[in-house]
Amino acid sequence: MACLQDSNGHFISSLSSCFTGILSPLEAEARAHNVALHWLSSRDQRHVIIETDCKQILDIMKARNFQNNEVGDILSCVHKISNLHNYRI
Repeated sequence: MACLQDSNGHFISSLSSCFTGILSPLEAEARAHNVALHWLSSRDQRHVIIETDCKQILDIMKARNFQNNEVGDILSCVHKISNLHNYRI
């Protein structure tokens, strides 16, 4: 689930999504970040701060340590989208 708030913390909009198949918790988090960034970019949102409760995702994104696996591929895309639209995680 993604929740969009303004700079005062007031609710603007939200998004929820389902994934098919059996995913690891880390892959589900990575996919959720990817879906949320695509959603934000489709809304033409700029200067966004992304908050997450998944320390593993945060550590991978900060280190830019995108391994050659499904999670790494997804987070590499997340990194590119976030740079393109001036999003911070």
